[in-house]
Amino acid sequence: SYACGVKVESCEGSSAPECCEGSSRHDAMPGVGVFVTVTVPDDKKDEFLKVMDVDVKGSREEPGCLRFDLLDQGGGVYSFYEIYKDSDAMALHKTLPHYKGWADFKAANMETVGKSQTVIKFVSVDP
Repeated sequence: SYACGVKVESCEGSSAPECCEGSSRHDAMPGVGVFVTVTVPDDKKDEFLKVMDVDVKGSREEPGCLRFDLLDQGGGVYSFYEIYKDSDAMALHKTLPHYKGWADFKAANMETVGKSQTVIKFVSVDP
């Protein structure tokens, strides 16, 4: 099992930091996530960044969101990766207003942004 980001066999009777009861990551399991990459046309960049600012900040406030980062790769290529504590938390994320802003933006720009999107699903090794 994993506790505090460290693989451990058992925490029973241990005083090791990775087994501390007070840790918010005690008995944490690896999270589930997605790594999304899109290409955004220059004339849509400002709108995209505003939509993603709302999505990133809102997502980070979700109790089940462990990480959400937006990356600028240059040339209009952006990636974002999201890690949630479990698949239920990820499913909940897709029902919230800040996610809807991203979904609506992508739908309105399906021929460019939507068409370019790639998604890689993963399980985090370190929660």
